[in-house]
Amino acid sequence: MKKGGVRLLTFLHEKLGEKFSVRQIKKFVDAGRLRLNGKLERFSSKKVAVGDQIEIDLTPLVQKKMELHVLYEDSHLILIDKPAGLVVDQKKVEAFFKKKIYLVHRLDKETSGILILAKTHDAMKKMEKLFFERKVTKKYLAVVKGKMKKKEGRIETYLAKVKAYQGQALWGSVTRSKGESAITEWKVVGIGSSTTLVECVPKTGRTHQIRVHLYEIGYPIVGDKQYGREIPCKIHSDRHLLHAKEIAFMHPFLEKKIAITCPPPAEFTLEKHQKIG
Repeated sequence: MKKGGVRLLTFLHEKLGEKFSVRQIKKFVDAGRLRLNGKLERFSSKKVAVGDQIEIDLTPLVQKKMELHVLYEDSHLILIDKPAGLVVDQKKVEAFFKKKIYLVHRLDKETSGILILAKTHDAMKKMEKLFFERKVTKKYLAVVKGKMKKKEGRIETYLAKVKAYQGQALWGSVTRSKGESAITEWKVVGIGSSTTLVECVPKTGRTHQIRVHLYEIGYPIVGDKQYGREIPCKIHSDRHLLHAKEIAFMHPFLEKKIAITCPPPAEFTLEKHQKIG
């Protein structure tokens, strides 16, 4: 290994190249199969140097079949339970339905929960207008590192891209002139031995808003590889534990209120949380 360090993927391929391709090795790293100096490392572009300790589990990966569960459907809209790991991409979502589908909004790849899709361009534009006018109410569940002292709060900052980590953009709070208004209301719904279950209501829809806000008040989301990865926690997850659990809006065509709830997946019970209130 070079004294100044080499990319983790390069080093692993030098050692494992006879049995595994670069692509296969990267999948092991992405799946959370590698520990660098005792800590989980998912970025294969990370630099490693002499003295670093690397542990990797090369047990064959089992590819899980990804499914989309429809929570609500009418002649204009489809609301689905998006599984963690699905990239919200036009073609990838359409592949499940085998017909033209329009994305109304997006969720991060690792975020699970309610996603609104439109069947027509007109329906998409009308729903986008509701989002722009803040007439869509959303509630999320997050499992955060640490036991929160306060029971509820409101975070108001201005967000913008502040730097990059391993080739990915990171967002953070900046001065008013440099960012966009971001507001998140939160309350504790459960306390565990080393984590807290939090309900978050974003009043705005900025990129990574909830993840950044919780990190900046000292309680990053468990499993988040971009925000708060340096903060230790006894509970580990292969993905960040953020779930879009509720959504409500006045249907732009049917003129009736639509309110949908989606229970969180099994990962949210990694630790038992005692209910608050």
